[in-house]
Amino acid sequence: RKHLSLPTLDTFIAESLKEVTQNELKASLQSSSESHATQVIPSSLQGQQADIEGRLGPAESTFDILTSVGSLLLDPDKLGITSHSNFSSIRGNCCVYEGKWVYELMLVSKGVMQLGWCTSKCRFTQEEGVGDTRDSYAYDGNRLRKWNITTKKYGEPWMSGDVISCAIDCDEGTIKFNKQMSSIIFIYRNGVFLGEAFDKLRMGPGYAYFPAVSLSFAESIRANFGALPLKYPLKGYRPLQSPRLVEVAQAELLFTYLHSLLPKVVEDHQVSKVEASASNLKEDFPLPPLCEQCPQHIVHTIVASHIFHKLAPLLRIPYVVEMCLVKFMLGLCDHDNWEEHQPYIHKLLDLLWMLMQVSLSKKFLALTLSVLRHQRTRRYLLTSRIKFPVFMHIKAPDDPNLARLIPNVWWDKTLKKDEDDSEDEQVEEPEETPAEKTNRKKFELCCERLGERIQELESMQVELLKCLLVNNDCFEGKSSRDLFVVRLKTFLRDHSTFNRPQVAQCSLPVILCFFHRLIQALRFYWDQTSISSAGGLRQEAFMPIQCFWNESRDYFELLRCGGLMSHLNRQLGSEFSRAQGLEVQEDGKVIKKPVKDSGESSSKTEDDLPKLDPLLGSSLEEILDCVVLLYHIAAHRQLGKLSEVKIYLEGAKVVFVDKIIEQARQMVWVEKVIYSPSKQADLAWLLGVVLKTVEKASQFNRLFQYIPEFYIETAVNAFNALRNYMHPTTSFHAIKGLPTLLNWYARFLVNHFFDSRLVSNDLKDTLVQALACFTCYPDTLKILEEMPMENRILMIQSLISPYENRSWAHTNWILVRIWKGCGFGYRYRYLPNLIPHKAQPTEFSYVSLQSKSTKFC
Repeated sequence: RKHLSLPTLDTFIAESLKEVTQNELKASLQSSSESHATQVIPSSLQGQQADIEGRLGPAESTFDILTSVGSLLLDPDKLGITSHSNFSSIRGNCCVYEGKWVYELMLVSKGVMQLGWCTSKCRFTQEEGVGDTRDSYAYDGNRLRKWNITTKKYGEPWMSGDVISCAIDCDEGTIKFNKQMSSIIFIYRNGVFLGEAFDKLRMGPGYAYFPAVSLSFAESIRANFGALPLKYPLKGYRPLQSPRLVEVAQAELLFTYLHSLLPKVVEDHQVSKVEASASNLKEDFPLPPLCEQCPQHIVHTIVASHIFHKLAPLLRIPYVVEMCLVKFMLGLCDHDNWEEHQPYIHKLLDLLWMLMQVSLSKKFLALTLSVLRHQRTRRYLLTSRIKFPVFMHIKAPDDPNLARLIPNVWWDKTLKKDEDDSEDEQVEEPEETPAEKTNRKKFELCCERLGERIQELESMQVELLKCLLVNNDCFEGKSSRDLFVVRLKTFLRDHSTFNRPQVAQCSLPVILCFFHRLIQALRFYWDQTSISSAGGLRQEAFMPIQCFWNESRDYFELLRCGGLMSHLNRQLGSEFSRAQGLEVQEDGKVIKKPVKDSGESSSKTEDDLPKLDPLLGSSLEEILDCVVLLYHIAAHRQLGKLSEVKIYLEGAKVVFVDKIIEQARQMVWVEKVIYSPSKQADLAWLLGVVLKTVEKASQFNRLFQYIPEFYIETAVNAFNALRNYMHPTTSFHAIKGLPTLLNWYARFLVNHFFDSRLVSNDLKDTLVQALACFTCYPDTLKILEEMPMENRILMIQSLISPYENRSWAHTNWILVRIWKGCGFGYRYRYLPNLIPHKAQPTEFSYVSLQSKSTKFC
């Protein structure tokens, strides 16, 4: 080994990089002379016209916005697109006429899209896209068709997250498609060849083929023309953008040096910590003579600076970052012990921040978590364009891979929607055969293993969010939590229904996963803050009403219960001041009134307002408010969509066995990922938060109108999701503290369905319909019957009284339910005038849902 000194180190590194570069160029020229192999583009030619045999266009391949038809939203790098019109088309900025070429498309959604190739002669409209004209060819995995004017059945169904490789052989005149799965969780498919799609392509002078795509409304994809390493490279095919092989070879050499240096830097750090602790124990610790000191950490830092001086320009290239830096960090990260401190990752990030001023499945989650635990890196990433909700998603496998995870399928053939089904409707369960018992045990074992693996991933995702919600790293007056809240509010604004999409939106499955992980992280910090704070702090989670008085709280044009904010400020200004303990004297001075002791109740009147609840602070209320809004605008919709899986399963019972097996596997995945007991607990907690918030705010009389309408709607929707979406997959009756929650919800409905403080008639109709649904079940109807007498009287009076000159049709059905067999005035089970003598009751419609086994009230 050659001995090096610091003055000669930089020269040695430069000479080594020069040698590596010459070897890579020589190898590239030799391979290109033998075949159509990948050609190396030197750094000086990047961004200019690339003179590559068989290809025309700029060296950097992107989508060309000038060729778009319809309304398309492009990412800043012009590689990600989202359609905002009926059928949008766009093509790339380069074309090929000779050789074998390939590019990849990562599907953000899974709807109707036509992906493939076209010539410059193709003219698209908002009705005709790629594959609908003579010289364009496309594949649609949603409809399982291939398109070239006419259409034929082809391929396999695709899912969001798939990577579609579009390959063209200009020498043979054929087009092929490969469908791969890019999942870090369970699925490892190294290339599924879908067969030759098209042949006899027209070639010759005037014919060159561009990558092109057509997307229906709201569909989204992201292309990789070669700016990053291909996920699934095809042998003999070149990416449209030549890889940076010279820069990769240079970076690999520098990372080799760094790999040898990093353990010594970590060791220096540990030694310095020991020495520091020793010097603290012994203040008169004698220092050795200056000539005998061994400044190893200084030497190692200087060596690292020489390495990063050459490495920094290379890490500006995304291809090098993914090919070299990510692989290097994956090698340093301990994926199995992801909960523990990762000293090598943190020391590498320390060196990156100290010596550079540039941007920067389970193993990737572990690496991400290790990176986010580094304070300075975490704060930087929170101010970047990274979409953190994407890290919270667990992508569902397709049917073949789900079959590998759950080879044995079993389902309960006597599954009932409600435990309250009457005894005469119950079917005698057939005794299981030994083979069926064995199959059921294997099925349950597969489900248990799948649940454990999903739970491990979810725990890592929650830890990732906990890192982002750290509040003890203030810098320039802002902590990581403050930065996260800003990003979260921007995310909600971009996904609100009132916002005209200007950025690509996350899909509903991603948002639902993000919602559950955020609730769990929030509950962790909420409980932690409640325990560690001084006495007098509330431990129940809810939003104090004063949080809604602030005009700076933006709800993106969503109304308050009392209407617009400006109207409420004009009408309720005096009550607002009184609730805050402020009083305006005759001379115009504003004074603070003394707060009455809670024991002084002798002179209390109806106009007296309760004492304001204390605020937790630390941005937790803001995050809680955002969680409620997130459920309102997106998460509830996805819960409803996934409930259709249960409907398909019920319908499949009478159709054919294959469909039952397929849907049963899908139901297992939904049960473990979406409708699990932990997700039910999250939703029940959110419902309690909203009900407590509304109950507390209602005590402030007309100031209650500052509550946003979506809080009322969220309470109704969350209960509906618990009762109808998650049940019976996760039993509604298994909710912890269900009787208390039902009583709480019943008081909410009774107190507010006729509340004059609600100005929206649609909101009142929603509450009336929710009350009607609440009377449909004996267990919930019993809750209404056991309410205090004044509440029952108030409810009946409100049901009888019409409001806003509207008819009684909305409330008559509830009154009929109560007075004809189900409620307070029970007398008949069937309408007596419809049952002739000796007639069977089953010949007539039930007038209630009360079963024979239900005890009469």
